[in-house]
Formats: sequence, structure tokens, C-alpha cells
Amino acid sequence: RQAASDAKAAQEAAEAAARQKAMEEAALKAAAEDAARQKAVEEAARKSEAEKADRAARQTSYLAKIEAMDSLDSILDYAYEHQQQIPDAAICAYQQAIARYPEDSYTPFLVIELGNLYKDQASYHEAISTYIKALNMPIIAVNDAMKREFTKNIRYLGSVQDILSKHHALSTPFPKISSEIMQEIEDEFLQRSQQSS
Repeated sequence: RQAASDAKAAQEAAEAAARQKAMEEAALKAAAEDAARQKAVEEAARKSEAEKADRAARQTSYLAKIEAMDSLDSILDYAYEHQQQIPDAAICAYQQAIARYPEDSYTPFLVIELGNLYKDQASYHEAISTYIKALNMPIIAVNDAMKREFTKNIRYLGSVQDILSKHHALSTPFPKISSEIMQEIEDEFLQRSQQSS
């Protein structure tokens, strides 16, 4: 009996030691996974900061070039030249053109170009913000047709945001939205337009 009892005690001790070892290994594994996650988070933050600094440097470079330009035409040439390959440069150019020439008869069309560039970059919030700010510009505020058009664009972009958000696709550039989702956007926009009439 004593031998059986000793064997059972030895087995229980071995099992307890195995459980202890498994718990220690699990704790070490969890600590290693936590450290790896933390490292990944820190690396992502460093990368994000580096990207922000790089973007800020590029913006400063674009702005310096644009500020040296002495006419709306030269700014627009710069914007058109960069629109496809370097949209951030074109966005900067349109922003500067609007800020420097707010009373020019072409300014409302610059707002539309800027809004379209933002849409193409999936920056729908910035596009909406651009139209909202533009509604307060004197050249637009006195033009009822332009105010209606900008208000319609704001509502439309709101529909775009709502539907893309519903599909978890807010980062989809406007030209890449699927036909099914575009139909949903059109339906919601039509419904909103009818409700506001």
C-alpha cells in the first residue's frame, strides 16, 4: 500500500510540476506576444510620425513653389500638371488659388476641382468641408445657382460617406466604388433630395 501511495504522490507531484511548467511557458509566451505587439505598435507609430513629417516636408516644398507664382494661371498650370501623378501638390495649388483669388470668377470651379480631387483620394470629409467653407465665400454666397450646386454636392458626399461607411469601405476612392455600391449611393441621395424638397 505504501508503494502505491508513494507512486500516486509521485505521479501527482509530476503532474503538478508539468502544470506549473506549462503555466510558466504560457506566461512566457504571452509576455513575448505582448512585447511583440508593443513593438509593432511602437513601430507603426514611428512610421506614422515619419510619414507625417515627410508629408509636411512635401507640403512645404509645394507651398514654396506655389507662393513664388504670380498669377492664377501659373498656379492652375501647376495644379493641372500635378493632378494625376502628385495629387497632394495639386490640392495644395487649388487651396492656394482659392485663398489668393477668392473673388475671381473662376474660383467656384476651383472649389469643384478641389472637391473632386479629394473624392478621388477618398478624402470625403475634406471634400465636404471644402464645399461648406466655400458657401461662405462672397462670390458663391451671392450666386443662388452655385449655392444650390454646392449644397447638392454636400448632400451627395454625405450619402457617399454613409454608404461607404456601412460597407466598411470609407477608404475607397470615388472612381473605384463598385456599381452596386454606387447604386446604393444614388438611391440614398435621391431619397435625401426628395426629403429636403
